[in-house]
Amino acid sequence: GADHDLALLAHLDRLHGLGHPLLVAASRKRFVGRVLAGPEGAPPPARERDAATAAVSALAAHQGAWAVRVHEVRATADAVRVARAVEEARAAEAARDAEGTR
Repeated sequence: GADHDLALLAHLDRLHGLGHPLLVAASRKRFVGRVLAGPEGAPPPARERDAATAAVSALAAHQGAWAVRVHEVRATADAVRVARAVEEARAAEAARDAEGTR
């Protein structure tokens, strides 16, 4: 179910640590729909899950996924690019802070 899929995604870094390439194919999947389900519990149609897919893909890339399989390549690439820029900014700030404490 969705809980199992989310647990796997939450620990992709551990799987990445095993040294094998990871392919994440979460595009428009049922578990994404369950996460997005409204109060009545009805998931949105698959085609309305692309923004959530981009979020999952950006998180997967951050945790070391080798590739992600998606329907909307451009939106996903943009999400991954923004997430990477945020992480690079965080790393640069941490490096500056470390320099300041020496």
